[in-house]
Amino acid sequence: MATIILAWEDGKGLSHLSRLLEIGTRLFAQGHCIYVIVRDVTYLQWFKHDFKVLASPVYQHSPANTLRKHRIGGYADYLTLLGFNSVKNLSQLINAWDQLFHLIKPDLLICDNAPLASLAAFNTLPCLQVSNGFNLPPLNLPTLPRLRPDVPPLAREEVLLENILRVQIPRKRPPLRQLADITNGHTRFVCHLPELDPYYLSRQSEHTGPLLPLPFASNSSNSQHFFAYLSASYPGLDDLLVKIAESPGQGSFFIPNASSMLKKFLKQSGKNVYENLPSISEITTTHNLIIHHGGLTLAQLALHAGLPQILLPLSLETDIISYRLKEQQVGFRIDNSQQPYEIADQILATMQGLHLLQEWSTFKSQEIQQRNCFPLMDSIIAASNEILN
Repeated sequence: MATIILAWEDGKGLSHLSRLLEIGTRLFAQGHCIYVIVRDVTYLQWFKHDFKVLASPVYQHSPANTLRKHRIGGYADYLTLLGFNSVKNLSQLINAWDQLFHLIKPDLLICDNAPLASLAAFNTLPCLQVSNGFNLPPLNLPTLPRLRPDVPPLAREEVLLENILRVQIPRKRPPLRQLADITNGHTRFVCHLPELDPYYLSRQSEHTGPLLPLPFASNSSNSQHFFAYLSASYPGLDDLLVKIAESPGQGSFFIPNASSMLKKFLKQSGKNVYENLPSISEITTTHNLIIHHGGLTLAQLALHAGLPQILLPLSLETDIISYRLKEQQVGFRIDNSQQPYEIADQILATMQGLHLLQEWSTFKSQEIQQRNCFPLMDSIIAASNEILN
């Protein structure tokens, strides 16, 4: 029996955690001891599991709290907000991970958006990287791509590399050749369809594809039944939903940490409110429109199943996914800088004129399904066992 750490340090939504827990479940069934070390242990309330749980070392001004204040332009900016711009902060965070590794004595680390754990383990602890494209930038480029070239960097890459070097020297650990090496490991798995990869123009051969088989069926009914997965922290959400609740047709909502008053209002308006995230099959067979913030898991499910999407991005990562879906004419993106009533009006107008968006979504779904995308789960488990054996 081996000891395995599943690490997640930042990111909104449930995509990172759900992906790690799927992998952990398979490894746990093989008899391994699984530690889940995550940025917010309360997220685990949405999942059933049998793992040991710890909170990860996190810089207090992490992107979860500051992305709205910083219009970041790329992954280097993201690392800056995670504490890589300060030797003192970075040293403390890496030291905390070192102590966790010393206490747990893991045989394998599996990271999903955990750059601090990745750096702490660099060249000392076997590591697999499983995440989305944004968090696994290409290794074949000399610098990290600027995804928003018009946005000035928060810190120069040379400064971040120098900070890392000053942390590594006292630990007697090797320096990084380039900043992207933080996301390197024994093997990297970009766990989604290439259509959603922000680096699709520059990424060379890597393991890319969905973690698990994706659904094929979608709701064939002519009646509208939307599914909205929204964050309770979205600006002006209550005012927005007052108008959306008045829309004709059926609708279902999943809003983690929503107030009891808001959920009561939606139910009284004739809408369905999920207390837990519904299953993949329920989402894709019951609904014919998805409204969400551009999270990878739901974006990929809807894209493969041929469901049109209305997107309300909250971060650089979800904004990129939203633009990628918009470019392929399968999603309608709405900027959150507008007033809630303006956003609601655009959502309702899109609902009423959904025909063209639906046609393109069906076409794109058929194109993807003809490729027969190979799920990555078996390859990830095989790579884990190769390291452990």
